[in-house]
Amino acid sequence: MFDVNYLHDGARMMHYIGAFMYFICAGLYEVLHTILLWNQRQYPLLHKVVFTVVGLLSLTSIIIFAATDEQYEFEWLAAALNAIYVGLVSTLFLVDPVDDELRAFFCCHRRNSRRGDQLLEGWKEATDPKSGKAYYYNHTSGETSWKKPQLV
Repeated sequence: MFDVNYLHDGARMMHYIGAFMYFICAGLYEVLHTILLWNQRQYPLLHKVVFTVVGLLSLTSIIIFAATDEQYEFEWLAAALNAIYVGLVSTLFLVDPVDDELRAFFCCHRRNSRRGDQLLEGWKEATDPKSGKAYYYNHTSGETSWKKPQLV
């Protein structure tokens, strides 16, 4: 395994500082992201469980590495689990491409929308590629509609 004992004290200290800064930020991201994921209804339970398990394994590896001086295997395990966690994020886009959320976040016209302009829960707007017209779909029920389902 990787041994930092051959490094002089200053380089070893820089290694630890860099590793701990990375793991603190990565661990914080994993915890916050997992909490947010559990609050999203559109993602299946399997996604939530896998993210939680990988995040907990990663955090456990980080804690063991931080608590022991010579357990570099846990440093590498934590780094590998962090990479897996980040790679898993891409699977979320298969469930919900988030293009509508990005549009709503970056376009100011959505901030000023009135209650009557809001879509019902679970409905999203898309554009028909052939006609260019807007249509609406519910990713939970599979329903589609040319008419905008709105809150009353």
